[in-house]
Amino acid sequence: MSETFPNTAGGGFGQVGSQTPPPPTPRRRRRLWPWLLGALLLVALGVSLLLNLLMAVGLTMQLAGPGGLREELVMGDPLAEQKVALVSLKGAIVDSAGAFGAAGTFRTTVAELEQAAGDDAVKAVVLVVDSPGGGVTASDVLCHKVRRLRE
Repeated sequence: MSETFPNTAGGGFGQVGSQTPPPPTPRRRRRLWPWLLGALLLVALGVSLLLNLLMAVGLTMQLAGPGGLREELVMGDPLAEQKVALVSLKGAIVDSAGAFGAAGTFRTTVAELEQAAGDDAVKAVVLVVDSPGGGVTASDVLCHKVRRLRE
């Protein structure tokens, strides 16, 4: 036979030696903000990579240039047999990419001068130079190309 005594902890009667079960532990809520922050950082990384790719493609296309001389009628007869070539050089006169910039403009200018020299219809070449200067070798090469074209 078991004896019953007042249970002071629970406010009722209980059996001797019996304990009240502990209250259930509340379910731990998972926090959502670390996941949202991680997703936001991944999206920002993706956008950054896409923008870098677009800038690299744009820079490559800019350095590649238009691919040689293009003909454009400014005035006169479109079927004229005599032409004036307009060649422009913008940026530093360097033969290789380095601290002064890319070599694409120098190489493009040299190629355009050679193309104008090979065209029998070209009777004059206007060379527009917008440059702060450049390397000795590249400037010498450009000088010799212009002199040969003049002759």
